[in-house]
Amino acid sequence: MTKEFLLNCDTKIAKSIACTAAKHDDEHFDITKEVATDVVRTITESIMPISELTAPYVVAALRSLANGIEEGMDPLDKEYAKVLQILMGRIQFKREVERV
Repeated sequence: MTKEFLLNCDTKIAKSIACTAAKHDDEHFDITKEVATDVVRTITESIMPISELTAPYVVAALRSLANGIEEGMDPLDKEYAKVLQILMGRIQFKREVERV
């Protein structure tokens, strides 16, 4: 991810937090969903397509990476990550598998 992409996400997240403080729950949810979709799309674009043979390695690498990142997070962020995981699980993406 580029610094510009991360700054854009951080800006949206700050706006989402402000919406929560102002009791604008619908806007907070929409912004959070937008950031989640952007992150999923960016990561997906960087790993797709994959081959049928490398798919297990990609899954293992992403899970290992997630576990490593989560180790350094505080308990509140870990809980927030669980909520976001549920939200991101609802995002539809097209699976691209290449046969080589």
